[in-house]
Amino acid sequence: MYLVNCMVHIRRHFEQALDENSQMAEHALKEIQHLYRIEHMCDDAEMSFDERKSKRLELSKPIMDAMKVWMETEGVKYSESSQIGKAITYAYTRWDNMMRYLEDGRLLLDNNLAENEIRPITLGRKNYLFCGNHEAAGNMAVICSLLATCREHDVNPRLYLNSIIADMPYQTKAAHERLVELLPHRWKLRHPEAIICKKQQ
Repeated sequence: MYLVNCMVHIRRHFEQALDENSQMAEHALKEIQHLYRIEHMCDDAEMSFDERKSKRLELSKPIMDAMKVWMETEGVKYSESSQIGKAITYAYTRWDNMMRYLEDGRLLLDNNLAENEIRPITLGRKNYLFCGNHEAAGNMAVICSLLATCREHDVNPRLYLNSIIADMPYQTKAAHERLVELLPHRWKLRHPEAIICKKQQ
């Protein structure tokens, strides 16, 4: 397991520096835009994870490498107290982590999908203070994660939870491999009747 940072957060700092230093900020934003265009091209071509990795190494890696050199040579000219200095410092200290996405086609350039999934939880944060205790809060987090996974994999959450809750008493000593089979994306393979088609949605 390793940490991968989010390009959206990096880009946001350069956007905030546009008024202060448009030339530097626009250069960074233009290069980041190229990275996203490559991702969109991979999406449009419906590339496999291995194909996406290969295309990233071919097209995205030179951009990422050049950006790192640019930050090392040009970035040192600006004070960290300036907006552009803050943007470059923020990006540079996360750049090696960011480059890890090049090595795995399953990884995304940003974490927008994850943030969209947790937004309802964030919006309801005050309500969750009244879960009762830490164990209840942990259980609710598990349920919310399962519901979000059901939505992502077009699984009817009511049918899924009814099935899993009924089955769990018999899985107290189940092996890890067996528990993985109970996750929504694996469970639906044995329960096609629970798959929600797009028309139903």
